[in-house]
Amino acid sequence: NLLRKYIDKVYLQTNYMSDKFKSKYPEFNPCVLPTPINSQLSTKQLGNNRIFKPYLVCLCKYYPHKNLEILLPLAQLIKSSNLNLRILITIDENETYQSNKFLKSIAKNNLSDVLVNIGFQSFENAYSTLKQSDGLLLPTLSESYCIPYLEAFSLNKTILTSDRGFARSVCGEAAYYFDPLNEYSIFSKIEEMLK
Repeated sequence: NLLRKYIDKVYLQTNYMSDKFKSKYPEFNPCVLPTPINSQLSTKQLGNNRIFKPYLVCLCKYYPHKNLEILLPLAQLIKSSNLNLRILITIDENETYQSNKFLKSIAKNNLSDVLVNIGFQSFENAYSTLKQSDGLLLPTLSESYCIPYLEAFSLNKTILTSDRGFARSVCGEAAYYFDPLNEYSIFSKIEEMLK
């Protein structure tokens, strides 16, 4: 608050953030920065990608707000329903203790045939993976600037994501929204998308 008198301009990443900021600091008129999407990216074929089809991709590192633990009961539901679908995740097992524990719980629960970890991907590989997928799945609880939404749009991919303000501000009516804390809600949107 002491520094507010020295601020001439405020730059934010999304309209959602701008609206929240203006409600708290009405004296400012923030500028929303354009989203950087690299239009020069080329895609390359994934090796053995046929074994994964159909698949959704969950492009993210392991962070608590990404809510990846919901994928475990979701995968159990997919498996028990005999739904022909894989979810590719991009987790580095050596990133944190929690990421390693999460990957071990996939194996322990015999879900590796539904939750397929392809490990950390370079930006170019992640873009190729998304291009060849059937859609983007993000059960995240909070985001400030989620570029995968816009990358998915640039590739004409389906988006399934959390019914939260940050997601709706970017995706509008062009996504399937679910309760990120309820695997049945996510599963029903996946079924709807597949139909």
